[in-house]
Amino acid sequence: MAKYIVTLLWLTLICSPIAHSADRPRISAEEAKSLVIAGLPLKTRQLPQFEVDQDKEGQPGGEYYNFYALWAGLPNGSVTIGTYAVDPSTGDVFDSAMECEELSTPELQKLQATLRSKIGLSDSEYHTIKKKGPLCG
Repeated sequence: MAKYIVTLLWLTLICSPIAHSADRPRISAEEAKSLVIAGLPLKTRQLPQFEVDQDKEGQPGGEYYNFYALWAGLPNGSVTIGTYAVDPSTGDVFDSAMECEELSTPELQKLQATLRSKIGLSDSEYHTIKKKGPLCG
């Protein structure tokens, strides 16, 4: 009987982080958009008609929020500044065009810390669930 109880407790301890992370609150799409904006240089955010739009179709599996940064553009030029992916579990922001490049600015880091605290993500849990990015192999 004691062996059964020990085994049950051991299984509970092993499985609880998995269940805990699956039930964890996630960063909202609107908060993710704010993270993308905070991760871009001020010069970029000051471009004419700058905006960040969410790609509603997203990536297969919905693992990331995906965004396009846009501006008025030049004549005969692109209006797209870049494409970005946000991990809703951690608030990490990735440049989708640069494969594994993660955005990092002081403003972004401050906002990430605030949102991670809001969803109850400790530093140790963050390092446990952190991913390399949507396009990293």
